[in-house]
Amino acid sequence: MGRPRKYTFKKGDTYGSWTVIGEVKSDKGHRKIECRCVCGSKEQVYINNLVSGRSVQCESCAKGSSDSVNALDVRARRSAHGRGMEYSLSSRTLSASFSNQGQICALTAVPIDSHDSTVVAYDNSKGLVPENTLLVSKAIGNLMGTAGMDVKTFVGLCQTVMENSAIPAQPTQKIASVEEFFNRREQQ
Repeated sequence: MGRPRKYTFKKGDTYGSWTVIGEVKSDKGHRKIECRCVCGSKEQVYINNLVSGRSVQCESCAKGSSDSVNALDVRARRSAHGRGMEYSLSSRTLSASFSNQGQICALTAVPIDSHDSTVVAYDNSKGLVPENTLLVSKAIGNLMGTAGMDVKTFVGLCQTVMENSAIPAQPTQKIASVEEFFNRREQQ
């Protein structure tokens, strides 16, 4: 038996639908690394399977589409229908959205997966269609949904609160404004 190869991994490396999110660990002589699939599921993947291409996605995605992304699709469809909005998303477009957003909430930059996220419209009048939607954490989605706000309105309200708050603002890492996100998305 040969000596195991040494591979160097860093968080954010991608292999197929997998993104490296953890450190290499040994399990009874087999080396694994924690990865997240584009659908949001997390798994310990054998390194040899990862680098050889034998493992390119989670088992749910390999079967067709992830149950959790399908559940997100169903929740979003029901929400849109209940509010009389157009809906033209699919599990496939939602999986792609997770990947495009780097599996983070579009408004808070907090990591999300299909279990703890929801779909919101940038502009409610345009419905839940691929070019008008973002994935956000359920907490943010609940805040917006309770008030019936779209992203434009919610971000405007947050800016007003920050401008008029007596509490000093904490510096945060800016990923992109919502407008920049949609402009980049239209150019792709």
